[in-house]
Amino acid sequence: MKKESQQLQRRLTDERRKAPIAPANPEDEIQAALALLDQLETVASDLPARREFAVLLRKLNLWLGLEFVESVKGKKRRVQKLVGGVITFDE
Repeated sequence: MKKESQQLQRRLTDERRKAPIAPANPEDEIQAALALLDQLETVASDLPARREFAVLLRKLNLWLGLEFVESVKGKKRRVQKLVGGVITFDE
């Protein structure tokens, strides 16, 4: 698992280097943001990559608010169940 984590970390570093630093116009900015949004599914489905999720959200100026309620799983086990959420973009 450590080896796989290191490989993913290197891959993430390489992808960051490829990402444009400062888009020249609004259309380029939109395309760059959409490309980062496409990475959300990949990050969310890959356990080691989830650590980088907060970094990706900051890059997008994105705020994610989730709402949980307490629920009982089985007979006694109390868990937090996701019931909703809000995603907002900042300028």
